[in-house]
Amino acid sequence: RARSAHATPISEIIEMNASKLLALLVALVALATANAATLQGSVGGGVQYTTSTTTTTEEALANEVAVASWSSWTGRSIYNTKFQPHVDTVAAAGGATWQTFKTAHGGDADFIGIYVDAAAKKTSITLEATDVQKDNAKKEMLEMTAMDMVGVLAVVSAAEAGNWDKAAAYFYGSNGKSGSTTYGRAEKRCANYGTCTGQGGEAAVNTAIGQALTGNNAADIIKQYKVLYSQNVLRYANLIDQ
Repeated sequence: RARSAHATPISEIIEMNASKLLALLVALVALATANAATLQGSVGGGVQYTTSTTTTTEEALANEVAVASWSSWTGRSIYNTKFQPHVDTVAAAGGATWQTFKTAHGGDADFIGIYVDAAAKKTSITLEATDVQKDNAKKEMLEMTAMDMVGVLAVVSAAEAGNWDKAAAYFYGSNGKSGSTTYGRAEKRCANYGTCTGQGGEAAVNTAIGQALTGNNAADIIKQYKVLYSQNVLRYANLIDQ
């Protein structure tokens, strides 16, 4: 049968479809690459974590800690807008660790906000002290609550829910901001205790948590946080005793 003068040869059809398929594959690869990011702490040779999803929201916690002017707080309003959304995410997930903390604080899901408000107003600082000492205490209480309490709960909650990219983003923070995360806290403690023996010279705790993130092991993350905050308690108990 004679072919129409306007018919497209089968070879051209195959070529056009192949070109469209290739373009689609390129677009998909570009999309995946756009969402991927390599997270790591301040120690260049330390453990790295590569995400496959967007984690901008989680990385933002470190940014907020880094720029916060704690001494200017007179209440919880900044906490409500900058930090409570992260706590709300943890509460909504309802993981085992969150439930344990909430129960320990009388079952009130707003226990962090209540503590922040009292610290900002200095009503919870009842020891005899000068105004300067009270202001310094307020700053420490607010910073450690945002960086440590919120940070730990965010990392652990995401890990318990199997959201490993989010857990890693909370742990490492955005690029250059790991000093405002629990990763940064561990780097300070390893310098005190001589435990900067992890990969590339980072804190052993940080290497272990990084490996637990890549290995999807929430129990190990919790174990290492216990090590880190035992170090913190011992350090500050010693400082108080001096």
